[in-house]
Amino acid sequence: MKNKKIVAKILAGIFTLSITMPVFANEINTSIGTVSATSDSGRLVHLSSYVTGLGQGSAEIVAFSSELGFMYVINSDFLTIDIVDINEPTNPTLVNRLDVAQIGYEQGFSVGDVPSVAVNNIRGIIGIAVQHENHMEGGYIVLATLTGEYISHFRTLPQPDNIVFSPNGNYVLTADEGEPITGIFDEENDPISGITFVRLEDMYHRSIDFTEFDNRREELISNGVILQRNVPVSRDLEPEYIAFDINSTRAFISLQEANSIATFDLENYGWISIYGLGIVDHNQPGFEIDINRNEEIIIQNENVFGIRQPDGIAAMTINGTTYVLTANEGDAREWGDFLNTFELDYEWAPNLEVFYNHLLEGVTEDNLYILGSRSFSIFRAETNGSLTLVFDSGSQFEKLSAEIFPFFNSNHSGGWLNRIDGRSHRKGSEPESIQVLTHKNRLYAIIGLERQGGIFMFDVTNPYETFYVDYINVRDLDEPWNSTTPWISGDLGAEGIAVVTAENSPIDIPLILVANEISGTVSIFAVTDDVIRDSAYFWSLL
Repeated sequence: MKNKKIVAKILAGIFTLSITMPVFANEINTSIGTVSATSDSGRLVHLSSYVTGLGQGSAEIVAFSSELGFMYVINSDFLTIDIVDINEPTNPTLVNRLDVAQIGYEQGFSVGDVPSVAVNNIRGIIGIAVQHENHMEGGYIVLATLTGEYISHFRTLPQPDNIVFSPNGNYVLTADEGEPITGIFDEENDPISGITFVRLEDMYHRSIDFTEFDNRREELISNGVILQRNVPVSRDLEPEYIAFDINSTRAFISLQEANSIATFDLENYGWISIYGLGIVDHNQPGFEIDINRNEEIIIQNENVFGIRQPDGIAAMTINGTTYVLTANEGDAREWGDFLNTFELDYEWAPNLEVFYNHLLEGVTEDNLYILGSRSFSIFRAETNGSLTLVFDSGSQFEKLSAEIFPFFNSNHSGGWLNRIDGRSHRKGSEPESIQVLTHKNRLYAIIGLERQGGIFMFDVTNPYETFYVDYINVRDLDEPWNSTTPWISGDLGAEGIAVVTAENSPIDIPLILVANEISGTVSIFAVTDDVIRDSAYFWSLL
């Protein structure tokens, strides 16, 4: 593509870049042809997409090593990690496919799932979360070199889901989810959940559960926590994701189903608090939604309430104040024969998915509650552990995507089928993950949309005056969905995000890596500005 044509499209307000995705190693046919990546403002540029070639479940989480310029991609269904060289981000190259199951066999521990990976750029190691084959048994934190050689492993509580290193490089933590896979909430089927940490300077490790809150149920409900009736708190709370303050003194853990954040003291190794995240009233201005799957875009106020229930969270510190950012996905409990939601024919919107209120404590009996709030939020983290809402994006995801992109609340299956309204009766665009990128003294929230796909970029430098910057999506409108080769339809199912600052980037330009679990691909985006776009160096990369 000629540079003059690209610049012309930027000036026109729509940036379109077509790139043929490459074929990778191990004789895997991963060529997907040409996919058009459309950016609204031109700030986000699609450089390439790495294709695992393994299909669904093969690219859920991604992490990045600034030392080697490698990214690490979880293949949870295959119990492997792809180690990929992105020093030339337009040509990602598979270096090694790390067999975690083989490591478990050699070291004598069970590998039932590999849900997460993280990189410690200070110590030059990776951390891998490993779940036991028995959902009631504790899992493992596995430490390895940047090239995948085993170092050590540590026991966790059941089902470690998310693994992260603290900003100072001294700790690794897992969110040990402990879900009741059978759908039975007793001691034999529903494991205790919590977190596990390893202090890396001396390899001291410890697991902390929530049993101390079993006798504080009323306190939690008064703090806005939503609980299941007749289930002990320690078995009810299921950690999803972890973020840290800049000083590595506090860890924030999302408790998605409980619509709350637990704050952990890393200096004293104890819980500070658990606070609820509040409920969105979709009958209020600025919180309009489309809840009718009728293949029309009708965004309006509705007499329903959205329970935020974030999956991914992030944290940032501004002038000594820490803020927690939440991607308000929403989630049902669906295990075995148990399901805590049902489809309701609500006024003009049939099949609206809502919660069974009688199964929950902390909600109002007569209200209709839907899953998630279809937004992202910013909370000020107070020193006592409470959270104060300072921003919510409200209806912006739906309104903006309706204006700038031909997919709206769409399903994974893509193509022209389901491109409009496929998920309006459930979670809408389904914001799944969030990270914060620092670039030239500005802070940007990067939010991935699991169903609709793509990422939103908001400027959060002043959390109280947050504003939209850009949206980009890599989906093929013409190519029908194929479960055997899902990457043919582009990048589907944005799950995990890793941000790379200009200082740590192999091309000295910020990068955003987005793991797409449905297509089994990783989108690689550059974050540009006027200076970068005026640079001959940037265009030479393309």
